[in-house]
Amino acid sequence: MLCSCGFKNPEKARFCQECGQKLIENITFEETNPGGIRKTLKSAARLMPKKNLGLNLLIVVIITILMLIIFSLISENMQDDTIISITAAGFCLLVITFVNQSFISSALNISRGNKVTFKETFTNTFKNGRKSVLSFIIYFLYFALMLLIIYLIDYLYLNNYINDLCLTLSVIIIIILNFYLYPAIQFYIYESANQEVRDENVMTLIKNGFRLAHKHRIEYYAMVISFYGWFILSIFTFGILYLWSLPYAYESLTNLYLHIKGEVKVKPLSTGITNDAVIGIFAGVIIALVLIISNQEETPINNNPYDYYISKL
Repeated sequence: MLCSCGFKNPEKARFCQECGQKLIENITFEETNPGGIRKTLKSAARLMPKKNLGLNLLIVVIITILMLIIFSLISENMQDDTIISITAAGFCLLVITFVNQSFISSALNISRGNKVTFKETFTNTFKNGRKSVLSFIIYFLYFALMLLIIYLIDYLYLNNYINDLCLTLSVIIIIILNFYLYPAIQFYIYESANQEVRDENVMTLIKNGFRLAHKHRIEYYAMVISFYGWFILSIFTFGILYLWSLPYAYESLTNLYLHIKGEVKVKPLSTGITNDAVIGIFAGVIIALVLIISNQEETPINNNPYDYYISKL
């Protein structure tokens, strides 16, 4: 049983063997405030050893930058660099897929109190054999398909095959599809990497992913959105903070997955902001930014604003 201090105790323990706090069993999302559970799971994740995940990410980023430099040098000597551009995009997708799966596999072990070496952060990616390979391919194809659809819509719009309304509707449809599909795919990867359900067949794991997403989609997105502040700060540190914030986010999401599965039971630290409120605030900020950008595009660019508004009449 995971204590709020981050220490994993034996299943039947009544008190934490690290801090002495009393452990409360059988707490579910319905019995207490989900915002408090989210804060507790994040607090536990913050105390878990994540150094090797950060080193894993650092090595992968360095290799990716070197490969992109090579692709750039090759494209300079070619008249048509379309093939190189597609290859570079495919390589980046492979990197994203690898990092996602290696982090999920390693985070599962860390959340269960197992030591994960630097080497294991790489080898755990395909630890479950065929099921791990299949989940890797599905995640890669999902992102590749989304990018292809976006590219196709952009091509049709730039060549005047679709108007602004069709473009807006297309973007809305893509957002809705991702809202429903992405958590299901992530939960499916968790199920594929989970050694406790390794005897299940692939179709059962996929169904489990969609079932978990259907019941806990709001909890998942609230957890993800709660890290956006860290991700924005990471940009201002030229990406250096990602070496800490990304493993922290994956460990928190893993704790959420194990909590949903009933493997981790925690005592909430406090009531916290509800999941619905977190998503609502995020949606409000996005809408406000869209409106601000739209208004800026309508701002007159000449020195006499009256000419602009008269031309609109």
